[in-house]
Amino acid sequence: MVLTQPAEDNAIDDALVTRIKQLPLFCHLPEAVLTALAMAATEKNVAPGEMVFSAGQYESDDLICCIAGRGQMTSGDGVDGSITRRLFAEGDVLGLEFILAGLPELGSAIGLQAETEMRLLLIDSDIFREAISSSHQMAVVLLREMTRRVLGQSMGYAAVDKGAMGRIAKALFGLAERSQSNGHWRIATMPRHRDLGLLANAGEKDAAEAVARLIGMHILKRDYPGMMITDYPALMAIAE
Repeated sequence: MVLTQPAEDNAIDDALVTRIKQLPLFCHLPEAVLTALAMAATEKNVAPGEMVFSAGQYESDDLICCIAGRGQMTSGDGVDGSITRRLFAEGDVLGLEFILAGLPELGSAIGLQAETEMRLLLIDSDIFREAISSSHQMAVVLLREMTRRVLGQSMGYAAVDKGAMGRIAKALFGLAERSQSNGHWRIATMPRHRDLGLLANAGEKDAAEAVARLIGMHILKRDYPGMMITDYPALMAIAE
């Protein structure tokens, strides 16, 4: 059963502002913009195994943010009939491209099913667009995010080999922890390349090359003795 909890009072709004601020996409936005988004937001708790929506049901009328838990997102190709599966987990946002492009119909091929208990935050797309038009800082943040995605597709992470690289990214993803103070993701202590390779069922050389490549792609940044994850969605895409 999906339970919906609208933002109706100041106490709930304050909690929603905090949750929105913890999302990597929104963590640098000014408080006024976060508050406006919270006022247009609705929370949903989804039980394990439950369909959030099936293909044909999502019309991109809401931006869907994952606050906790994880699910399986599927999308079908109408040309060859193939189905693509992706992890949808804490920190992920669904619908950004469709809303910004003004092409909500592109989201209709997507389905989302909870693997664990999930807490989702739904932000009305009209209010989201209004917030962009009234906040230069938000427009800059979203432009940077979309540029990263386009560059990532053209320079490598969208088409990266899903062998050793994918397994190493998944191992790093499993080591990451999110800061409660600023919402940033960080690996507290990086394992040696040899140990990372063992975690990912890969060689020491593969691990060294993967880490160097992720740093070069601005997905990881050295922060001794650990690593900062500067592009969480990109690392997740490679780890799938």
